[in-house]
Amino acid sequence: MLPLEYEREMKRGPTSYFIGIIFVAAFTSLMLWVGLRRMRPYDPNCSIEYFYVPALNKTLNSRLNTTINFMVRLDNPNSDQGIYYEDVHLSFSNTTNSSIANYTVPRFYQGHKKKAKQWGQVLPLNNQTVLGAVLAKPFCLMDRRFSGWI
Repeated sequence: MLPLEYEREMKRGPTSYFIGIIFVAAFTSLMLWVGLRRMRPYDPNCSIEYFYVPALNKTLNSRLNTTINFMVRLDNPNSDQGIYYEDVHLSFSNTTNSSIANYTVPRFYQGHKKKAKQWGQVLPLNNQTVLGAVLAKPFCLMDRRFSGWI
């Protein structure tokens, strides 16, 4: 007579083995997805939230104040990684691609799932008068290092 445990083992059949293989494959796929998801962090989102040029305000009746006021917003979409930013260089140019003004956001650290806002104010180079404002899409050139669990 065979032991009771051995008899139960023999009665299992191919269905229980197939379910076991499916479970192991699903668990392995889940672990690979979690591991690989963290390897390539998402790039931060850069946008200009606020842009104001007093010389373009017709109610002021003055074109002498040519300063450019703005607010840059950087979003870190990573759920488990912070970002160390090096200096973020912003360049303002007109439609002929000649540089009007430059601004540098100093280096900083941004935690995971955080939003950073940086107010700035620049005077145009050679005190150029701004004739119009066209903002299609801001472009931020940045060097960053990610920190977090890998």
